[in-house]
Amino acid sequence: MLLRRDLSTTGDLLRTGGALAAGLSLAVSLLIVLVANEYAGGIQLLVLGPVFFGGLGCLLAGQVMLWRKRPRS
Repeated sequence: MLLRRDLSTTGDLLRTGGALAAGLSLAVSLLIVLVANEYAGGIQLLVLGPVFFGGLGCLLAGQVMLWRKRPRS
């Protein structure tokens, strides 16, 4: 689950929120640049690809931190 209801500490909330914000801002910036590229041209997808996947990596990293901290039952 992307957002859990039982975030136990403020640190968990900050890590999850930070990862979500970083990933979403990178994905939105990629979308904006792709739309601008359609009209202006000149921006290479080889540069933008790592930015987009970096955003997805931020999302996954935040979730992995939460999953590792979750107590096993």
